Amino acid sequence: MSSMTSSPLLEIVYASRAVKSFGDADLRSLLAKARMKNKVGQVTGLLVYYERSFLQLLEGPDEGVRAVYERVQQDPRHLDIQMLGSSPLVKRAFADWSMGFADPSAAARVLEGYVRLKKPVQFDYLTYGQAKSILTKLQGTNQPI
Repeated sequence: MSSMTSSPLLEIVYASRAVKSFGDADLRSLLAKARMKNKVGQVTGLLVYYERSFLQLLEGPDEGVRAVYERVQQDPRHLDIQMLGSSPLVKRAFADWSMGFADPSAAARVLEGYVRLKKPVQFDYLTYGQAKSILTKLQGTNQPI
């Protein structure tokens, strides 16, 4: 993504629950579609999935990030969507990722952009700061956190 736009950058971090568990094929399909759509909107970020819970950081041009978040809100596969926070950005944290992915399960390791978590993450009561800390630790590494 070398031709990033010069419009104001925005970051949104949200958590949600999946209506049903995502298997390996479901995750592959979700990530493939999300990566294509996010690339068009110049949106990068990181997605963490664990036991029907999602934690995601989206970053990029304001309109692109808001469009992705609106799609998530309309997606019938998500329940209990909570925006944990948003902030204008000076620089992307995940500029080289069309969408990273982290999951502690062995099955996820075959997915491009995978980052291993040492332990499960509970998303239910995370604050924006806690979520950012977890996601930022995953930035640019394939080492477990």
